[in-house]
Amino acid sequence: MNNTLRSFFAILILVVIFDTATGQRTFAQSSFTFKTDNKTFVANEMEAALVDMNNEKVIQIRVANADKIAYLYLKYASIKDLPSSLKYIEHDEAKGKSPESEIIWVPDGPDNPQWNSVKGKTVITKLDLEKKLISGTFEFKVEKFEYSSEGNGKRPSMEIAEGQFSDIQYR
Repeated sequence: MNNTLRSFFAILILVVIFDTATGQRTFAQSSFTFKTDNKTFVANEMEAALVDMNNEKVIQIRVANADKIAYLYLKYASIKDLPSSLKYIEHDEAKGKSPESEIIWVPDGPDNPQWNSVKGKTVITKLDLEKKLISGTFEFKVEKFEYSSEGNGKRPSMEIAEGQFSDIQYR
């Protein structure tokens, strides 16, 4: 083996030993979890993007685990000083109002009714503009949007609690 190759392997071994000894990692570990109906949802698929919705920039986070899907929407212009609290408000196109934050929960697969926000908030605790990483907490009350000929006006509801997302990278 020539001296250049030996030097390369020696440096590689030192880097691995140093990295193992310090325990430091340079990659962010993304996570997205919440509780509902005394069960914990842990996303194993995550994607996020800064998108244009009704002429406003919104960070859309889509997460899934098996057939359970959630979408968290965060109005970008509402993120101010950290921590930044984004509230759910009802959509009112006539007045030009839209939520600062909302969640859509699809626990029974994409072919079944979704559960939409009726109350809640998200608190942004980290926003790294350079790396495009976002972290925070959330809690919402959601209602199942299904249609019935009975028309009693009451929809099933549930709480989404202890929501957390960490180092979600958006594009």
